[in-house]
Amino acid sequence: MVSPPAPQTLHAETIRVIARSGHPLAARTQIPLDELIAYRWVLPGVETALRTELEEFFHRNDCSLPPNRVETTAFLTVRQFLVETDMVAALPELIGSNAPRLTALPTSLDLAGAREGITRAAGRRPSPASEAMMQSLVTIVDSVHPRTDRSD
Repeated sequence: MVSPPAPQTLHAETIRVIARSGHPLAARTQIPLDELIAYRWVLPGVETALRTELEEFFHRNDCSLPPNRVETTAFLTVRQFLVETDMVAALPELIGSNAPRLTALPTSLDLAGAREGITRAAGRRPSPASEAMMQSLVTIVDSVHPRTDRSD
């Protein structure tokens, strides 16, 4: 049996708890996890790697998933919930730091983080168009993030 090639990570990012800029917790310097769980959450769907990491995080901290939650992977829906309500969500830090109406809350989730990358099928050679697209992705990521942010 041929094992698949290792995925090529293009970028890894820290996951943070994100909320609207005027959220009641936004001005705090520390937020206990039990207080944070009391808020309504937007969680990614069960089929996502981030959801698995969040479930493991809550389990490691002897907590259940937030009981009052909405589950979606539609970013525009997540953003709208965050901007219009006091809901919170675990998202890549870049989202909270670059969105004027959102902010990252001062809570460490101790997660591996979001990873974007390229996964190749075992035993199949990519077409020339696929190779060109993958090289373009690497070039674009290199122009935004230093190569030391990822492993190949």
